[in-house]
Amino acid sequence: MTRYVVLSGDFYVAAYQADTRHVWFTKEKEDAGSWSVYERAVKAARFVQETTKRPSMIQVVEEPNYPKSWAAEQKDA
Repeated sequence: MTRYVVLSGDFYVAAYQADTRHVWFTKEKEDAGSWSVYERAVKAARFVQETTKRPSMIQVVEEPNYPKSWAAEQKDA
């Protein structure tokens, strides 16, 4: 499944809250927030860029078709 993450400088966007104008960042790609619709990722990237006054970009990530918790359960079986 294709998803999109937003980067700002060396950080991934973990989350953002438009009404309070807060943006949370992470260094880890696995902890980044992601969007399944490109247009929503664009909206998030624009918000981050306007709020932080730093360039932002969108990166495509591929996720497996199953939840990560299932993979952990399969290893334990």
